[in-house]
Amino acid sequence: MIRESDSSVPVVRHRRALWLWVPAAVILANYAAQIPYGVHLYGRAAITLGWAPLIVTLVWFVAGFWLLIRAKAAGYWLTLSFLLADFGFYLYNLIGGWVHGYGLFFHACLVSDPILWTVFMIGYANFFAAGFLLVLLIRGRPVSTRLIAR
Repeated sequence: MIRESDSSVPVVRHRRALWLWVPAAVILANYAAQIPYGVHLYGRAAITLGWAPLIVTLVWFVAGFWLLIRAKAAGYWLTLSFLLADFGFYLYNLIGGWVHGYGLFFHACLVSDPILWTVFMIGYANFFAAGFLLVLLIRGRPVSTRLIAR
């Protein structure tokens, strides 16, 4: 029988601390913020066309995080891959805005629309939360994350 080995990420296994839960809450808040953001900008089209990628990536994060806090190797790899994609997405957009002359974090200055401003601030917080978790997961990577045959 093949079973998944337990992860030995010490910070996950021995300390269920705020460092893990606060960034996860920020990432989940970013998902919640996408609903009013999409409806505000795109109306009903956001609901009919944009729900699938949102749900798929949310399941990706929740499944990985749930397995991570249970100290499973698959949780480490799922969460790490999600965070790389999430952080990379926001980094790409930040650099793209800067290259096109808008400057880094230019949305912070756009206070004329409170819904958009709030969602962008949550997005920036998500960027930093994903980066923070990435650093912690990479620094505390598990010793054994392979399948063990019995």
